[in-house]
Amino acid sequence: MTKTTTSRVGVKVIRSLPVKHICVCRFIFLILCTWAVSNDPAKAQTLSGTSIVAIRYHDAVFIGADSKTIRGYRDVIRIPLYGCKIHILNSSLVFAQSGLEQSGTGFDIPAIAKRAADSRSTFSGVVKAFGDSAIKDIRDEMIRKAIQDSMRFISEYANREVFSILFIGVEDSVIRMHKQTYFVQCGNDSIVIIRQRKDAPLRDGYVEFLGGTPFLRDSLSIENLLMLGPVYTINTLIGLDAVFSPTTISPPIDILFFTAHEPRWLQKKAECE
Repeated sequence: MTKTTTSRVGVKVIRSLPVKHICVCRFIFLILCTWAVSNDPAKAQTLSGTSIVAIRYHDAVFIGADSKTIRGYRDVIRIPLYGCKIHILNSSLVFAQSGLEQSGTGFDIPAIAKRAADSRSTFSGVVKAFGDSAIKDIRDEMIRKAIQDSMRFISEYANREVFSILFIGVEDSVIRMHKQTYFVQCGNDSIVIIRQRKDAPLRDGYVEFLGGTPFLRDSLSIENLLMLGPVYTINTLIGLDAVFSPTTISPPIDILFFTAHEPRWLQKKAECE
């Protein structure tokens, strides 16, 4: 059975200001946050155009990702870059991630994941260690962004999904998949980090998505695609996402084959290790 949990961590943004300044700042912050989007995280807009598809079987997982990442403001020229979105931490643990990955202030999702993997010996331990660190780091990063450039913070992060990460690993000889999604919700003078956690069900043919175009997938018969094979399914789904969102999703498509023995690339570009 799929298990989804949600946790919240809030933090005050306005500190050590005169009372009259605090009142003004609270009012402005509330107006901007309300103007950005609804405070409901379920309706949050995705920050990244990334398309990642993972297909689970009892003894293996096939996971694929597009290559395009975007740097820049939403309302000005945005620079497309190309990189690997699937990362191998060790022979029994990999992860894929969509959304905010790194920043110039030291926020670094792959580094957080590596520290978690180096500090824990079990899959559940790594997942917990990552979450404990990530929720603090994303909170600190959002505070920095709100203080340094409030309009950019409102435009790109407030009341949106900031990033999602999917861990794939082995525990007790069973292949497991665990997804964490982080949202930034703001109101009054606070920023609240909302984390949703989801353990994938242990069944063949289960498909997990990060990013992409949900309305497109809702119109497709995933079961029929799976009959043509997992690699074909991944290439088709990500390829269709690229057609509908060419400015944010683009080939080449990397595909990793994960088993309890070791991960193996089926398709990859030079940037992938």
